[in-house]
Amino acid sequence: MTDSPNPTPSRPFFNWKIGLLAVFLALILIPAAWFFLSLTRTEFPLEEVPAPAAVEFSGGPRANCLEAPFKDVRQYPQFVSSAPLFGRIDLDSNASDGKSLVSYHFALDESQGTAMGYDRLYFDLNRNLDLTDDKPLAAGKPVPAGPGANIIVSFERIAIPWNSGPPIPLRTLEFVPRLLLDPRHSYAFVTFGYTSVRRGRIRIGGRACEATLVRDEDAANGRYDNPKTVVCAVNPRRFLFFTHGRIFYIHPPERTFHMLASMPHIDGKWYRLSTTPLGDKLMVKLYNGEMGVFQICAGGRSARVAASGYLSTRDTTIFLQTSDEFIPWAERFNIPAGDYCFGSLFFVVGQLQVDFNKNVASDGLPKDLANHPPRYFVEIRKDKPFTFEFPGKFEVLFASPPKDQRFKPGDTVTVKSALLDPVHDLRIRTIRDERPKSLSAASTLLDAEVTIKDSSGSVISQGTMPISDMIYYGFSWQIPADFQPKGGQERITITVTYDTLDLLGVIESSREIIIEK
Repeated sequence: MTDSPNPTPSRPFFNWKIGLLAVFLALILIPAAWFFLSLTRTEFPLEEVPAPAAVEFSGGPRANCLEAPFKDVRQYPQFVSSAPLFGRIDLDSNASDGKSLVSYHFALDESQGTAMGYDRLYFDLNRNLDLTDDKPLAAGKPVPAGPGANIIVSFERIAIPWNSGPPIPLRTLEFVPRLLLDPRHSYAFVTFGYTSVRRGRIRIGGRACEATLVRDEDAANGRYDNPKTVVCAVNPRRFLFFTHGRIFYIHPPERTFHMLASMPHIDGKWYRLSTTPLGDKLMVKLYNGEMGVFQICAGGRSARVAASGYLSTRDTTIFLQTSDEFIPWAERFNIPAGDYCFGSLFFVVGQLQVDFNKNVASDGLPKDLANHPPRYFVEIRKDKPFTFEFPGKFEVLFASPPKDQRFKPGDTVTVKSALLDPVHDLRIRTIRDERPKSLSAASTLLDAEVTIKDSSGSVISQGTMPISDMIYYGFSWQIPADFQPKGGQERITITVTYDTLDLLGVIESSREIIIEK
């Protein structure tokens, strides 16, 4: 009998150990691979969600309200109020790229009587120029819009047929009309707020955050791929919010706001943002181009001059930062190379804060955009720093009234002016004195003084207004109905005086108008 070899017994201990090692490696490698892919990912899906109630998400196309009806409207309803408001909104709901806007007329009434509050909106949804055959829209409870005493009134939603152009399919867009009243300056406008936004998890520079995509508040085409579309990113580090010409920096609630045209600055690197027309996808791309230096010169002043704010090229915007943490003021910035114009730029000059904006007015014309295109004079190059010397001279621009304009007794004269840097076509929006007047006093906004004299040199009207209001709203003077021009017509002198304190001292200029019988 032949002895057969005994089979080698299995080694379960080693099989179990190898299996455990495989599981252990999988637990390490799979999350590592996922983490690596998430760090290198550049496209992120976004879902459509209802628009938040917060004020920064309540923008949309807007239309000014007028006191006079539009002549092309065939029929308005019978109003209860003796002071109804009238308006027209032009929307690109036919995908014409702004070349052929679709107009919708509307009117606002006070159903409880004059001065009881606007609570009824008539909107010509069928566009037949008859506002009596459309359902009136009821208002919610008016709410104050902030310390400025503005009042916001929201109305029922409206749905408008919409064609945004390829590749977006035909659809219906919903809007929430909101009336904003400013009792101080007696103006009103209606915004048509979008009822939805896009939201999703994204990553910029290795940092995860929740992003909300908000359509450009001035856009009339309903698309998300607009340079002014806003990306609100919630992250654990900081809050940067730019609005109404000022920048706010607070740690909580830890949000950043970027326009698609702006470039976020994360960990010393710059990024570009873009999105699809529908907003269902957000793209984040690292900027690998050349860098240059933008620096500030005091222009012979002994006081420190530093800057904050943003610059713009033809297709992007750069917020001036020296690091990820927003630094309010600095003299030198490393930014991507390119040709820039001023957006809103703020300077500290000693103990004064001076805010600049691009000028859009001409002599006698408050809005003259065609003759004031952006000036891309800030040339940032890799091998040559650009130095901006703070201007040493400003001029008074009279945007209104034109020189020698004729008026009659009872007419209203509106004086609009601004301090202008004629070299760069920049105007001073505000000057703020940061020197404390007392332990509890805040900084002080400087005013412009308006003095109106008759031909004999006697003062017939005088007043002050904040510098920013002088170009936006102007100083109004109603000529008395019983005013008797000397000799049948009389030259009146309007003088605007700006006391800029340590900046450039007193700057003033005069303009003559004619009052005739």
